Amino acid sequence: MVKSITKQVICNCFSVSDGELQDVGLGLYPRLHYPDPHPSHAVQLLRVAKLQHYCGDVEQAERTFTQAYNVMKVTHGTHHPLVSEVSRKLLECLSSL
Repeated sequence: MVKSITKQVICNCFSVSDGELQDVGLGLYPRLHYPDPHPSHAVQLLRVAKLQHYCGDVEQAERTFTQAYNVMKVTHGTHHPLVSEVSRKLLECLSSL
Protein backbone atom coordinates (compact mmCIF):
# COMPACT_ATOMS: atom_id res chain seq x y z
CA MET A 1 0.00 0.00 0.00
CA VAL A 2 2.69 2.50 1.00
CA LYS A 3 4.75 1.51 -2.02
CA SER A 4 1.75 2.15 -4.30
CA ILE A 5 1.16 5.61 -2.82
CA THR A 6 4.86 6.39 -3.11
CA LYS A 7 4.84 5.43 -6.79
CA GLN A 8 1.89 7.76 -7.40
CA VAL A 9 3.69 10.65 -5.74
CA ILE A 10 6.89 9.88 -7.63
CA CYS A 11 5.12 9.75 -10.98
CA ASN A 12 3.08 12.89 -10.41
CA CYS A 13 5.38 15.13 -8.40
CA PHE A 14 6.76 16.94 -11.42
CA SER A 15 3.45 17.49 -13.20
CA VAL A 16 1.57 19.24 -10.42
CA SER A 17 1.45 22.97 -9.95
CA ASP A 18 1.03 22.94 -6.17
CA GLY A 19 4.30 24.08 -4.60
CA GLU A 20 3.77 21.96 -1.49
CA LEU A 21 3.42 18.77 -3.53
CA GLN A 22 6.47 19.71 -5.56
CA ASP A 23 8.53 19.81 -2.35
CA VAL A 24 7.21 16.38 -1.39
CA GLY A 25 8.22 14.99 -4.76
CA LEU A 26 11.66 16.56 -4.67
CA GLY A 27 12.32 15.23 -1.20
CA LEU A 28 10.83 11.80 -1.82
CA TYR A 29 11.94 10.63 -5.23
CA PRO A 30 15.73 10.75 -5.35
CA ARG A 31 16.55 9.93 -1.77
CA LEU A 32 14.26 6.93 -1.67
CA HIS A 33 15.91 5.15 -4.58
CA TYR A 34 19.36 6.55 -5.23
CA PRO A 35 22.38 7.47 -3.13
CA ASP A 36 24.08 10.78 -3.83
CA PRO A 37 25.59 11.52 -6.20
CA HIS A 38 23.46 9.69 -8.76
CA PRO A 39 22.75 10.66 -12.40
CA SER A 40 18.99 10.19 -12.00
CA HIS A 41 18.96 12.52 -9.00
CA ALA A 42 20.74 15.17 -11.06
CA VAL A 43 18.23 14.86 -13.90
CA GLN A 44 15.29 15.08 -11.49
CA LEU A 45 16.79 18.20 -9.91
CA LEU A 46 17.10 19.70 -13.39
CA ARG A 47 13.43 18.97 -14.10
CA VAL A 48 12.31 20.52 -10.83
CA ALA A 49 14.48 23.59 -11.42
CA LYS A 50 12.98 24.04 -14.89
CA LEU A 51 9.50 23.80 -13.38
CA GLN A 52 10.36 26.34 -10.69
CA HIS A 53 11.80 28.70 -13.30
CA TYR A 54 8.77 28.31 -15.55
CA CYS A 55 6.46 29.05 -12.58
CA GLY A 56 8.39 32.24 -11.85
CA ASP A 57 10.18 31.17 -8.67
CA VAL A 58 13.57 32.28 -9.96
CA GLU A 59 15.34 32.33 -6.58
CA GLN A 60 14.38 28.74 -5.77
CA ALA A 61 15.12 27.68 -9.35
CA GLU A 62 18.62 29.14 -9.01
CA ARG A 63 19.22 27.08 -5.86
CA THR A 64 17.90 23.90 -7.49
CA PHE A 65 19.91 24.49 -10.70
CA THR A 66 22.99 24.89 -8.48
CA GLN A 67 22.25 21.58 -6.77
CA ALA A 68 21.73 19.90 -10.15
CA TYR A 69 24.99 21.36 -11.45
CA ASN A 70 26.96 20.18 -8.41
CA VAL A 71 25.65 16.62 -8.77
CA MET A 72 25.88 16.55 -12.59
CA LYS A 73 29.46 17.67 -12.83
CA VAL A 74 30.37 14.60 -10.73
CA THR A 75 27.99 12.10 -12.35
CA HIS A 76 28.06 13.27 -15.97
CA GLY A 77 31.37 15.12 -16.27
CA THR A 78 31.89 18.79 -17.00
CA HIS A 79 31.64 18.44 -20.80
CA HIS A 80 28.29 16.64 -20.93
CA PRO A 81 25.47 18.45 -22.80
CA LEU A 82 23.18 18.33 -19.74
CA VAL A 83 25.83 20.08 -17.64
CA SER A 84 25.99 22.78 -20.33
CA GLU A 85 22.21 23.09 -20.23
CA VAL A 86 22.21 23.46 -16.43
CA SER A 87 24.95 26.11 -16.71
CA ARG A 88 22.94 28.08 -19.28
CA LYS A 89 19.79 27.91 -17.18
CA LEU A 90 21.69 28.89 -14.04
CA LEU A 91 23.15 31.94 -15.79
CA GLU A 92 19.68 32.80 -17.06
CA CYS A 93 18.36 32.75 -13.48
CA LEU A 94 21.27 34.77 -12.14
CA SER A 95 20.85 37.41 -14.84
CA SER A 96 17.16 37.85 -14.01
CA LEU A 97 17.70 38.26 -10.25
